[in-house]
Amino acid sequence: MSDQSLDKVDIGTWCRVSGFVPGIETVFHFVPESEVDYDMHKVPLKGPLRALSGAKPGDKVVADFAGEKVELAVLEVGPD
Repeated sequence: MSDQSLDKVDIGTWCRVSGFVPGIETVFHFVPESEVDYDMHKVPLKGPLRALSGAKPGDKVVADFAGEKVELAVLEVGPD
């Protein structure tokens, strides 16, 4: 991973968002499938969270959770 990619959501980064749970900020750690641990918020960059792929702080994305559209605001991104 190059230093240029550390400011956008990708595998090997963490991301702090608002909107996933109303009124609460959530941090996701994006990891390869072999390292997934949902209890520790280590998640794959697929499914509804794929909407965050490539997002940078200040971006807003819409994720589709089983037909429910949820707007996520990217607050911070960093290397894991």
